[in-house]
Amino acid sequence: MKLVHTADWHLGKYLYGRSLLPDQEYFVREQFLPFLREERPDLVILAGDVFDRAIAPSGALRLFDSFLSGVSALGIPLAVIAGNHDGPDRMAIGGALLRKSGVYLAARPEEVLSPVELMCGDQPVRLFLLPYGEPAEIRAVLGNEELRTFQEAYAALLERAAALAAPDRLNLLAAHCFAAGSVTSASESPVYVGGTGEVSTACFAPFSYTALGHLHAPQRAGERGRYAGSPLKYSFDEANQEKSVTVVEFDGGEPRVSFRSFPPLRDLRVLTGSFEELLARIRVLLRKPAQTPKTCYKVADLEVHMDTQQVVRGGREVKLSGKEFALLRYMVQNEGIVLSRDRLEEHLWNFDYAGGSNVIDVYIRYLRKKLDEGHEQKLIHTVRGSGYVLKAE
Repeated sequence: MKLVHTADWHLGKYLYGRSLLPDQEYFVREQFLPFLREERPDLVILAGDVFDRAIAPSGALRLFDSFLSGVSALGIPLAVIAGNHDGPDRMAIGGALLRKSGVYLAARPEEVLSPVELMCGDQPVRLFLLPYGEPAEIRAVLGNEELRTFQEAYAALLERAAALAAPDRLNLLAAHCFAAGSVTSASESPVYVGGTGEVSTACFAPFSYTALGHLHAPQRAGERGRYAGSPLKYSFDEANQEKSVTVVEFDGGEPRVSFRSFPPLRDLRVLTGSFEELLARIRVLLRKPAQTPKTCYKVADLEVHMDTQQVVRGGREVKLSGKEFALLRYMVQNEGIVLSRDRLEEHLWNFDYAGGSNVIDVYIRYLRKKLDEGHEQKLIHTVRGSGYVLKAE
């Protein structure tokens, strides 16, 4: 059974007045979703702080929505918990409906007492989802007014959850908290001071693996807990951190942990020296060759050449207009991912486009006529109520 663990995306974050949404879009759409399509894990856990603030900007919401659609289209179960930056009420919207698509959203701490039952390959899994919660919330859940600190509250709640663990299943926990003894970064919002916000790693002992969120440096937390860390660098003290997602494999023994790193769209560096020295180092960095982009995408017998804008289907060249090629290019770069009409419009005409609501349908019809007509295997598919997807079936 293979698990991919990530956390602390902070979609919509600004760093010194500069939006990181383009960097986050690049990670999600161009790196993480293709990685999932290639790796085909049995489960993905996003352990909190999906957004940078409770009322997330519209671009961050759209990106998360497209991520949910993409993972759902791949048929991979996804579990998401709310972190201390997320608005729990907003995170919970559509949760019951999303479960039917294999997406499990948990927004309140009491949800850890209703574990999710999954069959991951041949492995039965009992998944406990513990979003961030204040001690006062947990006191109310457990009806115990003596629980004052995070340690007392989380220990009592997780003891109740551990009693629900099943010996014939893999018992996994996703939690968003500050594990005692862990290393912090400047970009994290502190959860109380003086150690009152810490949770002992002994609380995670009853579970086979605990997927943690909140801290941005990837690190262990006790024997069976681990922080995946943030996928991008969000403060200068993270400049030298190796950002990654965590891959955990279970085969009956101790879990095997590995990491997958992704080169960022824009890296964060710390430079020191005189002004002349800094200018010289910046010139060196600017002269470094950029990552070579992929120039040819293939789906079944379709070839799309990005450099020459040549399209070939079944050995025959297909002539497309500029807008038709732009639409096809975006769809083939997101092969297997359901793309909504709004997202396609934004990509083709930018955010200020005010055209008719059926413009994407018209261009999809043009592409189908040129690419699919006369071929037994259709590549462009309509997903009712969601949008369109390009894939070979």
